[in-house]
Amino acid sequence: MSVTLETLIDRSITNMKEGIHPTVKEAAIELIKRAFKENIYVLITSGYRSMEEQAVLYGQGRQSYVYNGKDYGDPSKPIVTQVKPGKSNHNFGLAIDFVLLSDDGNRAIWDVNDNWIRAANMGKELGFKWGGDWTSFKDYPHLEMKDLNPNSSRPMLRMGDTGEFVKQLQEALTRVGFFTGKCDGIFGEQTRQALINFQKANNLSADGIAGPNTWEALER
Repeated sequence: MSVTLETLIDRSITNMKEGIHPTVKEAAIELIKRAFKENIYVLITSGYRSMEEQAVLYGQGRQSYVYNGKDYGDPSKPIVTQVKPGKSNHNFGLAIDFVLLSDDGNRAIWDVNDNWIRAANMGKELGFKWGGDWTSFKDYPHLEMKDLNPNSSRPMLRMGDTGEFVKQLQEALTRVGFFTGKCDGIFGEQTRQALINFQKANNLSADGIAGPNTWEALER
């Protein structure tokens, strides 16, 4: 039995995670639909990626890579990315990775064949830039919309909020040196105080609420 369109979309939405930009998510789903009509079965394997997840990937193939006091180096695996945490469009929900599946949906097809090229071109028609077009480190599964404003997809956050966007806020505050706690997705007093200190240091309204101006300042 062939894999269904609904299965491909449902699995892809799960893999893209909550932090994916809505425009990227919409285009990814449309890519899956267009490819399905041509009997090409596209699965999105990755979307939003936390800083820690990026550190794990960057550490692969390297003897040592320390991020936030933890060594993510893993020389037993091949290098899969040249991009450190905070530098990947995945970290801001602006990129996806994809793979093709066999007709039954049980086997990943990593060969960059005619169907793969066709899927990538469909993505480009939808506004993505394709990593396979890069001249140095070719990343064939990668599609991105780096010109989008990542902050347009992020909600207002305040004390008591929880979830992936809170974790993104904590990671951003950690990156700029204002948060030293665990990035657990829980907006507690430590997160609030770190946010207030960051806002004061950047001449923002120090209300402990992460709005558009705060998000923008965190991405500078």
